[in-house]
Amino acid sequence: MAKRVLIAGHSQVKYFDQYLKLSNVDVVSFSGYRIEQMWGVIGRRVPDYRIVVLHIGANNLWNDTPADVLTHYQSLVDSIRRVNPSRQILLYGLLPCGQNMFPGNMKSESFLLLVNKKASYLNNKLHNISKSIPRLTFIGQHSFVVGGKLQRHLLSKDKLHLTRNGSTTVRNLEAEIRRQRRP
Repeated sequence: MAKRVLIAGHSQVKYFDQYLKLSNVDVVSFSGYRIEQMWGVIGRRVPDYRIVVLHIGANNLWNDTPADVLTHYQSLVDSIRRVNPSRQILLYGLLPCGQNMFPGNMKSESFLLLVNKKASYLNNKLHNISKSIPRLTFIGQHSFVVGGKLQRHLLSKDKLHLTRNGSTTVRNLEAEIRRQRRP
């Protein structure tokens, strides 16, 4: 029997179950949730899974410092590992965001630049941290920024959630889950 997989995150993971061609995968999405809220809603579920995928943190980028975000990630990963130290944890990288095209929701370019720089910095840190921790794997999101330019067609009109084109980027997640399932 294939190992069970839990994919947990904020609203960006809402439709992952429709995009992935895998069995024994449960996707739970909590719109607006921050990293520090996740354990409260997934903690009781974690023991049932061999692989836990976390796609969380976008809602922390707006107000938290990178150090705070890393502290929240560390706490969540530690909580998962306490339940079962042999559990495989996959950290799905933070996505960049673009200018929201809905009236009244525009952000300044300098604000968006800051948020995307934080996301890039955190992705680099999480990637490096994952190299030194057993059973912790980082999955980057390289297709969203190519040549320093945000690939806007991958993000919906709010420039935060995935379009159908953007959903194809979960293939690297699917490949990593398949790799982790191998004996």
